[in-house]
Amino acid sequence: MMLSKKSIKFKIVISVSFIIVLISIVNTYFHISELKKGFIQSISEKSTAFSKEIEVEMQELRESSDNIQWIQKVQSIKCMELYKIGKAMDVLYVSLVAEPDLIVAHNDVAYIDKKIDSPDLIVELKTRKQKTILIHSIYHALIPVYDKSGMYLGTIDIGVNSNVIKEKITNSLINSVILFLITITIGIAGIYLLLENLVIEPISTLEQSANSIAKGDLNSPIHIKNSDEIGSLASSIHDMRDSIKSKIDELNKYSQNLENLVSERTKELQEEKAKAESANQAKSIFLANMSHELRTPLNAIIGFSELLNQDHTITNKQKEKLSIVLNSGRHLLSMINDVLDMSKIDAEKMEIVLDTFDLHELIAEINGMIEFRAEAKDLQFTKEIDDALVRYVYSDPRKISQILLNFLSNAIKYTDEGGVVLRIQSKPLSDEAVLLQVEVEDSGRGISEDELKGIFQPFKQTDSSRGVSEGTGLGLAICKKFVEMLNGEVSVRSEVNKGSVFSFSLPLVTAQKESIKSKNTKLRVIGIAPNQDHFKILIVDDKLENRLLLSELLKFVGLSNIKEVTNGKEAVEQFQVWQPDLIFMDIRMPVMNGIEATKIIKSQPNECKIIALTASAFESDKDNIIKSGCDDFLRKPFRNYEIFELLKTHLSIQFKYEQLFSQEERVVDESLNVASIPPGLANQLKNACQKGNRKEISDSIESIAKINPSVAHKLFELSLEFEYDKIITILERK
Repeated sequence: MMLSKKSIKFKIVISVSFIIVLISIVNTYFHISELKKGFIQSISEKSTAFSKEIEVEMQELRESSDNIQWIQKVQSIKCMELYKIGKAMDVLYVSLVAEPDLIVAHNDVAYIDKKIDSPDLIVELKTRKQKTILIHSIYHALIPVYDKSGMYLGTIDIGVNSNVIKEKITNSLINSVILFLITITIGIAGIYLLLENLVIEPISTLEQSANSIAKGDLNSPIHIKNSDEIGSLASSIHDMRDSIKSKIDELNKYSQNLENLVSERTKELQEEKAKAESANQAKSIFLANMSHELRTPLNAIIGFSELLNQDHTITNKQKEKLSIVLNSGRHLLSMINDVLDMSKIDAEKMEIVLDTFDLHELIAEINGMIEFRAEAKDLQFTKEIDDALVRYVYSDPRKISQILLNFLSNAIKYTDEGGVVLRIQSKPLSDEAVLLQVEVEDSGRGISEDELKGIFQPFKQTDSSRGVSEGTGLGLAICKKFVEMLNGEVSVRSEVNKGSVFSFSLPLVTAQKESIKSKNTKLRVIGIAPNQDHFKILIVDDKLENRLLLSELLKFVGLSNIKEVTNGKEAVEQFQVWQPDLIFMDIRMPVMNGIEATKIIKSQPNECKIIALTASAFESDKDNIIKSGCDDFLRKPFRNYEIFELLKTHLSIQFKYEQLFSQEERVVDESLNVASIPPGLANQLKNACQKGNRKEISDSIESIAKINPSVAHKLFELSLEFEYDKIITILERK
């Protein structure tokens, strides 16, 4: 049976083998040591017996004759005899050494009267002690000899060959190895058989039972009856198996119950999900309907107001009232946009629209609107703009403008005296990014600490806002969401009756002026240029007021070849009969909507351009509309100049403008004669524009109207649009 290196059998056999080998090695070592010791003892004893005859003979000769006689006798008789006798035990020589190192007798006469050449042997002789020592592979049995009076006569040196003991040790080692191999084989076999029955077999049984339990077989028996530790372990495994079986039964019951609960809960969640999706869809439908139903009438209000505002037959007072209607309509549109933005945020349909823009220009436009509001309430409006403020950036200009305008509008709205301070700076984050930091501080009513916690919640009203009817209560909530969408942070600190500080910071990517898309100057169109093709334009809209507005706007500039229909089906029919050059297509209409009509028209070979007009609040709708085949997109309520720009883009229509004025180049229509304006009155109007004082501007223009009504009329129109810098440029031409 093969043994695995990881098995208990293998480990036990190796351990026992190691112990037996260790014991055998130690036993062999002591056996050889004893053998060597006994051999040396034997040499010593035999040498002592041999030396007794020499010692007795020497003592007798010492008494009866001189030294020469007894020495010669010993040389001639005893050494030779003892050598011959000792050859049986491998005696190499027998000699008598007189002090200190002279050989006076030797079995080989050639060595007589010579000195010993072994320093080690000389050292041992000087001790005059009986001993047996190994020097240079020869055992020397040294026996000192004394006469009867105790006088030292010399030392008998009997040399014995050491190879004898080496041979005996080798033979003993071979015998020990053979005995060791026999012993370890018998020992390992015996121990293995013993362990196999007493330990390994029960452990193997336990292993099989444990594997069965691991595989899920909790019913396999454990056949071990031992009363030792293995039996106790088997009993513990048996109890553990029963416990596991019991727990599994409990888990199965719990799992079944859990499956039932999960199934029920899943069903409930599916129902709730369906309700949520239905509610979300209803919200989206409501949002789309709200956008359409609110923007559609506003399109007529704002559009007709702009159209009437261009009528030269109305007086300045009428223009001022129209301006109020127009601004009120735009304010209402702003409030509707707040509600729609909040709805889009809740429906997770709000999108970021990134573009490159001029931050300085954006701030200037907002300043123009805020200065007038501050002046109307006699509030001081202070701007602290960092000279190093980055100019060209890449972000969402509409959202940044909305955040900034909302903070400033609120500051003015809730401030009755004192003023408002706007602080703007940018700090570099990297070579291509900056951190825009904006702070709006006012000296208004302030907000209590308790109310600050919910200031950015939708429809949240504070004590300081009681009695202020403007607004929807959504502005701050929308601003906070916009800041977060742009990866920024918003904060507020305030103290009742002392004012508030609203601030936000946004990371912006820096850009170059060249990457800014050229902006069309908002010039007032007064007609089409001569020698233009006779274009055919079809207006498709189910709302009479929208068709009337667009038709009047086009007829106002000289485009008279116009037809109107009320739905997509009629648009397709009219297209097939009339073949228009361009179609203004409303999207939401009865019978057939604009998307379906566009697909049918675009499926036929033609060069007709289709401009989608929609009141949708969703930016994503633009992509769907363009994919349907529309050539361009315009959201209601539109501005008049946007319609003319679309006509110019898609039909190459050239228009005549009331004045040729570019914001970048500051070029003014030379036909505007300002030479008749007295220098003092011109400077008065210029200073009023520089201060942004609405009342002084109005008074100055009224004074100019008495001198030159046509110039005053155009200056008045510019003032309605807060184009103060244009007025200053016109006056500087004087």
